[in-house]
Amino acid sequence: MDISRTSTFVSKTSTYASRSSSNIASERSLRVQIAPELLRGVPLHECLSGWAKHWSSSSGGMFSAKEGVDSYTLSRQTDRFHNFLSHDWGTSRWLKLTALLVIFNSRAAAVATLVVSVFSGILRASGILPDGSWAVATGYLTFFIFFCFWQRIRAVFKPRMVFLDKLCIAQHDAALKEQGIMGLAAFLDRSEKLTVLWSPRYFQRLWCTYEISTFLRKVDGNAQIEMMPVKLAFLLCVNAAKWFIMTIGAHIITDSSDHELRSLSRSLAVAGPCVLLAGSMVLWTYFVGIGMMEGLSKMPQQLTSFRIQDAGSACCSHNHRHPETHEAIGCDRDLVFATLRAWLGRSGDGTEKYLDDFNKLVRERLAPAVLKTVGGDRLPMGYTLYMTASCHIPFISNSIVALTRGPPAGYSGGDTVIWAVRICVDWAFISLLAVMTTRLNFFLCEYGFRILQKTTTKSRLGLAFLLSQLVILFVSGFWIGHLQLSHRLDDRSWLPLLPFLILLSLTTVLFRKGKRATSKESVKECRGDAADDGPHKEELPDIHADSETGSTFEV
Repeated sequence: MDISRTSTFVSKTSTYASRSSSNIASERSLRVQIAPELLRGVPLHECLSGWAKHWSSSSGGMFSAKEGVDSYTLSRQTDRFHNFLSHDWGTSRWLKLTALLVIFNSRAAAVATLVVSVFSGILRASGILPDGSWAVATGYLTFFIFFCFWQRIRAVFKPRMVFLDKLCIAQHDAALKEQGIMGLAAFLDRSEKLTVLWSPRYFQRLWCTYEISTFLRKVDGNAQIEMMPVKLAFLLCVNAAKWFIMTIGAHIITDSSDHELRSLSRSLAVAGPCVLLAGSMVLWTYFVGIGMMEGLSKMPQQLTSFRIQDAGSACCSHNHRHPETHEAIGCDRDLVFATLRAWLGRSGDGTEKYLDDFNKLVRERLAPAVLKTVGGDRLPMGYTLYMTASCHIPFISNSIVALTRGPPAGYSGGDTVIWAVRICVDWAFISLLAVMTTRLNFFLCEYGFRILQKTTTKSRLGLAFLLSQLVILFVSGFWIGHLQLSHRLDDRSWLPLLPFLILLSLTTVLFRKGKRATSKESVKECRGDAADDGPHKEELPDIHADSETGSTFEV
């Protein structure tokens, strides 16, 4: 967060400061307070309104007086925040929008789609509603509505209150703004979770570093940090859109084909463009994905060689003049450094000893926790399921109708079980294939980045084309093999279940073998040599990473 004084990106953490009772008491006395009327939050749906229009700033986080007045009226007084949204203003608003939608809306969209699709299937099976493609279309419409507008729907009952600097700190009044900035720790201390929208710039920005370090000071031991690389979220959305298009196109072809030329022409005319569009998105996905891995590869170096003295801020980049009004503005570095001196400074220390101590805290405690869970080709399982598995959820309505009608005549008890399992597997196969392919895409993007590093040829487009074509062939072969076995073998045969079991095993292996951003040796190096730390090491509690999510960490 680059806030300048002018007139006008899931886990638990505990404090990284000394655990002695005297130091804890000192932290409490040093915590900056703020007037209750200035402790303001904003409903998340307001942050997302206008397709994240409030996240757009051409001045690096510094705003005009009119912007400040209009923005501040959207916030309201509160005493707790569900999320503190931490980001840098130089990152595209569209990347941050997709990250916020994935984090906060994807689960609700997937659950709502499943509920609506199951309910429509039950109504169709009961004869209450007629059969037809309307049921599947309703499922897809449900996903779109909840993915884009869930926070606005939720706001009718209980809005999610968040902190966004532009909306919650007065930008139009110099005195109120300075009080808000000086009391930033109060906002962080009252936030249940710190949500970090990470980009390669994040750990290079002064206010971003201040926010995450301040949040780690929470003395109640219940600090949760959620970190989402914004390009990862964007690529999840692209992968999901690709699978939605391919799934719908495939079913249009299947439903409209009756082996006549007229039906074939209709299938190509209706579904062909959809399939071609999805195929073209694969190449673009790999091109952007390899670039994303390049950005993630910078994270270890940024953290292990971190120096807050080198962190940038908007005020310094504009020579302490507002880019629009040209009024003189104070230096944010003075504010942050003064706070760090109050937290970490000791009598008799050198001029920058407290800054060096802070740098050591980031390198030895924050860095290993982040690098164990974020970076490399790791992919959060939950968000991947919500986004990509939803591509085939609406068709569960058709499966419910088929199961209700019962098996063909002459099927015995065992044959009926196989028949029912086959119907369920046919439905789940596409969703599982989408999840596995998405995970494979990220694995190959990371592999492609490593190839570019080791070769003299730096054609990212050429490598993206090669990898994307290999994946298209692999997915097509797997899908066609499944369809051929399902259509050619009797419904009482177990053999068509074999591709599904192979796919399930491959998906499990890929998610468990995700490459982290750093090796165990690198993490150990981040912590430093214990023999060299001396008594100072006792002031730094251990950090334990939550290895299950890939997007959160525990300190």
